[in-house]
Amino acid sequence: MAVVSAECRHCKTTDTIRVDDGDYNRWMNREGLVQVVFPDLPASQRELLIAHRGGWYVCHRCWDTVFADDEDEVDPPTWDKPEPPWKDEPSTDKRVQDEE
Repeated sequence: MAVVSAECRHCKTTDTIRVDDGDYNRWMNREGLVQVVFPDLPASQRELLIAHRGGWYVCHRCWDTVFADDEDEVDPPTWDKPEPPWKDEPSTDKRVQDEE
């Protein structure tokens, strides 16, 4: 069995799971998606595997606290951006000048 651990960036708790060595090596070698290689693991344990490989982990206990207001904090897109300063300058592209 492979022992996989990750420390939560928020609460500093270390979570550990045990998984089959063969499945773990297959997943680490990118031979399948985590949900395909470990279909019986709950999402929180698959997140631990992903974080172990990626280096950034937030445990299931802290997830809602850390990511609670993400959608509310996103600014809506601004569609009325000013035109770029070069928009009114004549083109130096000969193809464009020939068409004008």
